[in-house]
Amino acid sequence: RLEAPDVDGMIPEPVAEEGEIAAVAWLPYEEYRKMVVEEHPMMRHLIQFCDDEEGVCDMQRTILNSVVPGRDPSPLYHAPLRKNNEKEDSKI
Repeated sequence: RLEAPDVDGMIPEPVAEEGEIAAVAWLPYEEYRKMVVEEHPMMRHLIQFCDDEEGVCDMQRTILNSVVPGRDPSPLYHAPLRKNNEKEDSKI
């Protein structure tokens, strides 16, 4: 379980709890997609965002740096972010 940073801002090393996944691995997209389409109904629906060639879903990817020392940046997939002026327009 990952704990909050200590007073010096250091993040303790995560320690696996009993019953947690022992190992994880990145899969090539096509292998992941095949697994999702064949075995996971909810993820099958969500993967349509990745398949959206017409831009209807307009899913975006942002790469974010980790707060964990030594960890590589991670992708975050999300809906389009509104610009400040769009936020103001939506309040009217």
